[in-house]
Amino acid sequence: MNHCRLERALESAAAVMLLGLMLLFPQQVVQGAQEGLRCCAEQLIPALLPFLIICQMVVDCPAAGALGRGFLPYLRLLGISAPSAGAALLMGLLGGFAPAGRCVARLRQHNQIDDRQAQALVVACAGSGPGFVVNSVGMLMLGSPAVGWALVISQTTASLFCGFAAARFLRLPIRCNSSCLAATEDGKEKSGLSLIILQSAQAMLAICGTVVLFRCLYQTVAPVFRLDDRIAALGAMLLEVTSGCLEASRLPGNGAIYGCCAALSMLSGSVFLQLRTLLPESVSLKPLLFTRVLHVPVSLGMLHLALQLMPDLTAQVVLPVGPVLLLSTRARPDAALALFALCCLVAYRLQKEGAGRYSGGTE
Repeated sequence: MNHCRLERALESAAAVMLLGLMLLFPQQVVQGAQEGLRCCAEQLIPALLPFLIICQMVVDCPAAGALGRGFLPYLRLLGISAPSAGAALLMGLLGGFAPAGRCVARLRQHNQIDDRQAQALVVACAGSGPGFVVNSVGMLMLGSPAVGWALVISQTTASLFCGFAAARFLRLPIRCNSSCLAATEDGKEKSGLSLIILQSAQAMLAICGTVVLFRCLYQTVAPVFRLDDRIAALGAMLLEVTSGCLEASRLPGNGAIYGCCAALSMLSGSVFLQLRTLLPESVSLKPLLFTRVLHVPVSLGMLHLALQLMPDLTAQVVLPVGPVLLLSTRARPDAALALFALCCLVAYRLQKEGAGRYSGGTE
């Protein structure tokens, strides 16, 4: 009871604070909302929505077990034996926290994993995708794609290690999923491509709403952070990953590289809120939050080891003199149409094969 009252009190205080910011800084709020909407329209939706749909199709695909077969030994260490969990782990490591959240939610919806297993799986695969780390952080912010790959390796290693630590902390038993598979097949018969698209669109809407909210919040408090570079970097890390990496890239020397690594490990409040909207309420994010204390030093240690083994990486870093310019790219209409058609073809093919297999099994 006291815990519920504390949560309600914190929610009320946050609502009052946001209302005060909107009334005191209307221009900054509008500017932040415009930047958030522009980011959603030009970057997030074109890149993420097709990937969310495909990820769900892959997890539901009969070949999902074969796709993630290489992760089975690791999943056994986590106490997970669901055949599709390896595919979900792979999609999360490749696509980032949003596909990871959708895939884990899909597995939980089909009862292939329980709540504790879902928590450990989220810890293992929820992070920033290689595309963002290499292209945005490595190339645009630090001026070195090689450093971006070093960040990817350090982040992935730390995530897998923290996933194992979370599973040991939660004491997950290895169980047989025969009953869960029956529930899964029943759930798949009731689902379809249209439902997957609807769920992905709803998830995308929740992600965009969170991005706009935190862009507004960051735009209003950014002048306070500007008092000191380290305060600016830390404050931005707590709010949003992109802004945190951007502020960290302005730190002098190797502090820019390690600061970006810390920003990626902390995930930020925006990512936690997005994951909260993607995952079922029964799946707690507390293990993910607590393991950040372990994830940050492990990732920094792995990055330090990489920089010691390859000292030329630091020489490749070209820190910008002025503000970092993040380019917003749009696909040509014909290329976007071809990509959309390809995604539809792959989704239709996967759905047709899955429907044929399950209809044949029931006969």
